[in-house]
Amino acid sequence: MKEGIYSPVTQNQRHLNVLKECRKEAKGNFILKAAFEHYFEDNYKSLIVLANPKTYFNYKFAPKELRDKVIRADQLVETIKKVNEQSKDKSYSEKEMRDIAQFYLDANRPDRSDYADKYEKMVQKIEVQMDTSNKSEKSIDKDNNKSELFDKKVSNADKSTSTDKLCPKCGANLVIRKVKKGDNVGKSFYGCSNFPKCRYTENI
Repeated sequence: MKEGIYSPVTQNQRHLNVLKECRKEAKGNFILKAAFEHYFEDNYKSLIVLANPKTYFNYKFAPKELRDKVIRADQLVETIKKVNEQSKDKSYSEKEMRDIAQFYLDANRPDRSDYADKYEKMVQKIEVQMDTSNKSEKSIDKDNNKSELFDKKVSNADKSTSTDKLCPKCGANLVIRKVKKGDNVGKSFYGCSNFPKCRYTENI
């Protein structure tokens, strides 16, 4: 069985989206935010760095914009230098880069997951599902028992006599049947004329 990983391209795009929203919120007014978003693609370039030397990327069939983004770890320094040389923008000073790094550190809010709480909720959910399943099985067994009793009751009965009474379950006419054998010999009962589709019975 092969084990896959999340697409690094998709992860990269998500990181960019988070970065964009984070920086945009720090801008002052609506105009600055709109300008930042408009020029975001020009000012922020992303790279997908393959740290594992065994990772294989088929450049031949990849789109050009993706070929320019995906590099191996040993190409990182050279690639950064090349991008800086081609850029017409002024390079950040060391202080500016430290300020940007500190901005992201301050904006980071780690998600401290309570795994014990997650486990308890998962167990409770499973218990509820099992309880619901058991109740359904009991209900089916109960219905089956009722059906067996009804079938036995009808099979032990004499020919039926029609009545004007209507079955409360399906609306068909009820008929009078008389038990001809078993413990209730001679006793009459109402049964639905729509048997076996409807198994309603009523004592007289």
